[in-house]
This record gives sequence, structure tokens and C-alpha cells, in this order.
Amino acid sequence: IGLDAGDELLDDYRGLNHSVDALRSKERNVRSEVRLLDIRADARPWPEPGRQAIRRVFRNAEPGIVAHVRDEGWGVYLGKGRSGGVGLFLFDKTITLVPEYRLVDYLPANNLSVPIPEQLTTISDPVDDATTIVDSALVEAVNEAVRNLPLPDLDAQIAAYRAELERRNEIARKQQIEELEAVQAQTEELIEMRANHPCHTCPRRKEHQNNLRRVTALERERGRVEQQLRAETLAEEERIRGIIGGIRNVLHRFNYLHRGYPTAKADLLADVFDTNGLVICEMIDRGMVDQLQPADLAEVFSWFAFDRDSRFANSFDLPNQLVLLRRRLEDMEHQILATERGNGLFISNGHNAGFYGAMRAWCNGATMSSIAEKIALSEGDLVLTFNKTIDLMRQVREMIANVAPDHPLRETLSIAERFIKRDIVEQSLALGFLPIASEEAAPEPDDTADALNEG
Repeated sequence: IGLDAGDELLDDYRGLNHSVDALRSKERNVRSEVRLLDIRADARPWPEPGRQAIRRVFRNAEPGIVAHVRDEGWGVYLGKGRSGGVGLFLFDKTITLVPEYRLVDYLPANNLSVPIPEQLTTISDPVDDATTIVDSALVEAVNEAVRNLPLPDLDAQIAAYRAELERRNEIARKQQIEELEAVQAQTEELIEMRANHPCHTCPRRKEHQNNLRRVTALERERGRVEQQLRAETLAEEERIRGIIGGIRNVLHRFNYLHRGYPTAKADLLADVFDTNGLVICEMIDRGMVDQLQPADLAEVFSWFAFDRDSRFANSFDLPNQLVLLRRRLEDMEHQILATERGNGLFISNGHNAGFYGAMRAWCNGATMSSIAEKIALSEGDLVLTFNKTIDLMRQVREMIANVAPDHPLRETLSIAERFIKRDIVEQSLALGFLPIASEEAAPEPDDTADALNEG
């Protein structure tokens, strides 16, 4: 900003402004407290009646009720008069209008009253001297009746109360005046310091101060965002802990964990990266596909590879052994899905019930166009599903190679992969895209495939 240690100078200058504002606020508070002392000096030593209470008394009051009025003393109610307000009151010889309820500061118990001559009740306007229009003897009789009532000496109470209050207020007033003078002296000193500050005459001071305020606002915003981030992080950590806890419970349920430690069965699941990995590993562990031929084994894995959530026509038929396998598979999936959902997990979704027959036909030599005639899917969808089937079978084959190298399913999976990798499927794997399908006669499966598919 053109000055050495500019940011520090601006902070110092801003601190002076804040101090001046604080002292001025303190000065206003002290002055307000001094005014409160004066207001308290006008208070009464008894609880004053509320406006509603006074209004109820005088709403339908008869002339003669005695009340104490602020700054006037004891008076006798004569009636409403023509000018509104509370009504006309007789104070000694003067008839005065009491305009507001708050001026009535004391009402005797049981609403004490005195007889009022009719001549006084007919007066409708204030009068300085009632004896000029009414016999003085009548006025004196009313005043004498008031003096004979058992009324407290409120004026004496007020005088004693104010004397004691003044004594206490004098000490407080002296302290507040001293404090006020000290605050004023500090304020003047700070104003002088501010006037001599290097930033006070800077032509761009307001711009720089706005920048500092902007920085402060951004720091507050950053603090708020950081706090929100911490809250969201804690919530996410809690959610993840819930997921991990749910996964732990599911793995315990199917014996992949025992008392928190992995079992030998856990090695099956470690190398299968698919949403239905648990279903596939359970299927293999229970030996449900050990006796299948390569084409049938590829068919089973294709049920998990097709992940489209759509309905389509399918006229393929499955042999009885695969129909029975699907039923056993559905029962097992129901157990797994129920356990996952019970722990708040939505990982496995089971095999696709509508996709079947296409992979088995492809492995047995059918062309892509003939398969597409029996199932309402594009050749591109079929090729993508076949490629994913190959990837899923590869994962399982490598897992078996690591866990149980002598497992017979390992060789069957290798043969099934070779059955799938032909023509357009093999081309898509080699080139990374799907070329236009051509009508070519499917090659005859080799002798090994024929032998494994018999029966």
C-alpha cells in the first residue's frame, strides 16, 4: 500500500477505529445509566396499579372515589367530564382533568369514597377555584371527609424514599460521572492517535480497509466450509464404518471370516472383482458348476456378465441340468441378498433372469446373426456381454490357479474361453472396437470340445 509493514499498519488503524467505537458505545451506556438514576428518583416506594386495573375501577365508577394522582396528591373523582381522559378530580379547591391512567399512582383498598354534592357532579370542565361556582362550605365538606379517611401519608413516604434513594444515587452518580470523564478522555486520546496515524491521510485507505474486510469475510467463510467439510467427513466415515461392518457380518455369515480373521475360503473372493463376486465364489465353493461342460460353464458365467436392466424377447431353451442349476442358484442368491440387505448393503444383484441361451449357442458354433434372431438384442450388446464373460471367467480361472491349482474347473474354464474367442468376439478383443459383423460359417469345434460337450 506504499508504506512499510502496510498490512500491520492497516490492522493497527482498524484497531484504533474499533477502540474509538467501543469507547463511544461505553460512553452512551454510562450516560444511559445516569439517566436511569434520574428516572428511578421519580419512582414510588409502593407497587403502582396497572393501567387495566385503573381502567376497571373508573370505567363505571360513581363520583366520590378517592385516588392519589402523581404530582397532585389525594383527589376525589367527580365524573368523566367533557374532555375525556380518566375524569375530573377535586384537589382541595381545584377541579383538574386527569388525562392518562398512568398519572394515577395509588388506589386505596376497597375503593374508599366520600359523599359528593350534586352541584360538583354537574361540572363538566376543569375549574381553578370551585368555590366560585359552588358554595365553599360544600367544597370544604368534601375535603374534610377526605381528611377523615384512613389514607396513608404517601407524600411522606415519597419524601423519605427519595431522600434515601438520592443518598444512594449520589454515590453511584459520582462513580458514573468519573467513569464518563475517563471514557471521554480515552476517546479523545484515541481520536488524536488516529488523526496522526500514517493511514489516516492515505487516499486509498478505504479501498485497503475493504480488502481487509474481504479477507476477514473469506477467512470466516473458509472456517465455515472447513467445519462443514469436517462434519461431512465424519458422516462419510460413519457411513463407511457401517458398510465395512455390514461386509464383515456378511463374510462371517458365509464363513469367509471367523472371529474377525480370514479363513481359507477368503482366498476365493480376494481375486474376483465383480459385484456378484460373492455369489460366484459361493457357486464355485459349493461345487455347483464342477461337472459342467465348457459351453454350459460359459453359459452360466454369461448370466452374470449381462448387466442391462431391460426386458427383451428370448426364445432360447436351456437343458434340464441348467434349469435345475438356475433354481439352486436362485435359492443361494436369495440367502446372500437377504443377508446383505439385512446389513444395509446393496452390492450383489444376482444373475440376469432374462439373458440365457445365447452364450451356449455361440460356444456350440452358432453365428452371431442367428443368435440375434432368437434373442432381441443387438450384436453389439451380445459381443460386449461375451467379452465381459471372458473377463469374468479369466478372473475365476486365475483365482483357482492361486488357490487350488489342481481344481478341474480350471481346465474347463480355459477351454470355454477358447470356444468364445472366435470371429467377431476375437476381433473385438484384438482391435478394441466392434467391427461390422459378417455372415461367416462358424468353425467346427475341435475334438477336445466335442469330447467335453458330449452328454
